[in-house]
Amino acid sequence: MRPLYLALAVAAFALPFAAAFADDAAPGKPNLVIHLSAEKEEFAEGEPIVLTVILENDGENTLSFESSWPPVAVIADPEWKRGPAMDGPAPPVIYHISLVPGAYWGMKLIAQRDGLNTREAPPGEYRIKAMFRGDPGKEKIESNEIRIVVKGKPGEPTEAERIKQLIADLGNNDWETRENATQVLIKIGQSAIDPLVAATRESTDPETVWRAQLILKELGYVSDEAVAEKVQAILDGIKQNDWMVKETLGLEIVRLGPRVIGTLVSYLSNPDYRIRQVVVELLGKIPDKAIVQVLIDALDDSDNYVRTSAAKELRRISGQTFTSHEKDKWQAWWNKNREGFHLPEVKLPEPPKPEPEPPGPLRGGED
Repeated sequence: MRPLYLALAVAAFALPFAAAFADDAAPGKPNLVIHLSAEKEEFAEGEPIVLTVILENDGENTLSFESSWPPVAVIADPEWKRGPAMDGPAPPVIYHISLVPGAYWGMKLIAQRDGLNTREAPPGEYRIKAMFRGDPGKEKIESNEIRIVVKGKPGEPTEAERIKQLIADLGNNDWETRENATQVLIKIGQSAIDPLVAATRESTDPETVWRAQLILKELGYVSDEAVAEKVQAILDGIKQNDWMVKETLGLEIVRLGPRVIGTLVSYLSNPDYRIRQVVVELLGKIPDKAIVQVLIDALDDSDNYVRTSAAKELRRISGQTFTSHEKDKWQAWWNKNREGFHLPEVKLPEPPKPEPEPPGPLRGGED
C-alpha cells in the first residue's frame, strides 16, 4: 500500500465521551490507537467517500501533537488516482491535539469531493488504512483495515472490460476500427499489458497477435524470458571478465523499470559474488521504492564487495552516510522515512532508435 497524503475536506470534532484535555503527562507508556470506519461499504463512482478516523489514547501518558497537516494519512490499495487541483491556496490550518489517557479525537476525511486537490477512486474494491503522521515513541502506527467497493456508473464499462473490447477490435474487419483500437491501447499503457500478453498467446487471429505484439513493443514490454536471457548474458560476460556487458545489457534491463525487480532479486542467491554485486548495482538504478529494502537486506551478504555496493547505492539514493556495517541504522532510517520518501531521478543514456517495423498481415484489400 502507498500512503496518500490527501488535501481533503476535513471536519474535526470532539466526541461526546472525550475526556478533558490536559498538559501534564502521567507516568507510563503512551499508546495511540487509530480506529477507521467508512460511511458505508459501497460507493458510486464519483460519489464522495466519507471516512471517519478516531484517535484514542489507550496509554498512561498525555499525548500532544501539533501539525499544519491532518494528523493521519489515508493508505489505499490499489492507489487512488490524483483528482482536480484546488482553486487558489489552501486555507492555513494548524492542528493542536492533546489527549489525556482514555481521551478520543476524531475527524472526517472526504475523498472525491468537487473543487479539492483530492483523489479519485476508479471502480473496484479497495483496502484502506489510516496511518499516523507523527512519530510518538518512534513507531509506525496504523489503523484497522477496512474494505470499500466503488461501483461504476450504469452503462459504462470498467477499464478491464474496455481493454477486452479494444483487444477484440484489433481483429475487426474494418481497418479504422483496428487502427483506433491500437492507438487507444497504446494510450492506456501499463494497464493493458497483461491482457495484451494473453492475446499474443491465446488469439488464433494473426492480425490480433501482430497488433498486440506491436503495442507491447511500443509500451516497452519485454517478456520475463527475454529479461532472464539478458541477465544470463551479463552473467556469462562477467564470468569471462567482460565487464562492458554490464554497461550495455545492464542499461537495457534497468530501462525496463520496476517489473524486472523480482527477476533480479532471484539472482541475489547466486553463488558467484560478482553476479550478486552487479545485480545490486542494477537494482539501485531502478526507479521504485521497493529496491530500498532489497538493498538493505543485501547488507547481510557474505561478500564484502556486495555489501559495499549495496551501501554505496543506498547512500546515493538516500543522502545518508551510513556504512555497509550499519544495517541497523539503515533499517531504522527506512522504517521512519519509508512512507514519504521519494527516489532521486536517475538519468540513463538515451537508448538507440529501433529499426522500422515490417508491415503486418494484410486483411482484405483495404490495407
